[in-house]
Amino acid sequence: MVQEKALRYNEGKPALSYILTFYKALVGVAEVCMYGEQKYEKWNYLKGGEVTQYINAGLRHLGKYFNGEDIDPESGKHHLDHVNWNFLMARQMCEDYDDRPKNSY
Repeated sequence: MVQEKALRYNEGKPALSYILTFYKALVGVAEVCMYGEQKYEKWNYLKGGEVTQYINAGLRHLGKYFNGEDIDPESGKHHLDHVNWNFLMARQMCEDYDDRPKNSY
């Protein structure tokens, strides 16, 4: 006998389970958060900040990684984890703290 399933209206909603396929990257981002908790304070990043500060920091870490340095000497975390964290923050802050030049195109 087949049991009837509960109704779910998920059409058009994001399948967030895809995020879990990036487990190693998510752990790295969480580790960067934990490092930040020690350096600043827990949840400090939720206060927000200008998008360009996150873009600049992410690009600095990307440049270090691209030029052969895997681990950030200050935090001991992978540079790409810092890149991911900073670009996630840029996306999170883009509506409230968008300080990009408006005539750059």
